[in-house]
Amino acid sequence: MIEKAGAHVFARWFENGVDVITYRKGHYEPWAEDGFIETRWQANGQSASYRLAERSVKLSKNFWMREVRRLCDSGHQTSVMTTRQDLPAAQIAGRMFSRWSQENFFKYMRQEYNLDHLITYDVEAPTAIAWRLVRFTKTTQGDRPDEGRAGSTGERLRPAGLEKQRR
Repeated sequence: MIEKAGAHVFARWFENGVDVITYRKGHYEPWAEDGFIETRWQANGQSASYRLAERSVKLSKNFWMREVRRLCDSGHQTSVMTTRQDLPAAQIAGRMFSRWSQENFFKYMRQEYNLDHLITYDVEAPTAIAWRLVRFTKTTQGDRPDEGRAGSTGERLRPAGLEKQRR
């Protein structure tokens, strides 16, 4: 079960307009397999098929969350907790289980473009930040491409249409 402190924090966030979607950690009793329904989800040209079930779970006196579970072929159940009541269960599962693509993107950006090293904490237009990142990447990599390493000069980060804005 989600710890009481977690439920309290989630409730406060929800009251302030922040929705929650998270994995349910720890040990929980499995649900009956006959309660799971084959569901398809499609986004960005990708589709996935999940066996899903859902329930409402009371976490505190006045706070409920929605639990969506995916049943794997091995019988393992993965539980996702959310405050979103308006989305279909397939969309909740799809959002949670496709997170790896975002995580891989940021891992790549940290490794290839040294993203963890902020140049500034100033608030500025996104185009200026993009150009600064391009210049920083070129400087740190000697302004020359490495053999066989795509995008190593940062050229692929140049936002389309910014050449005119820069002048």
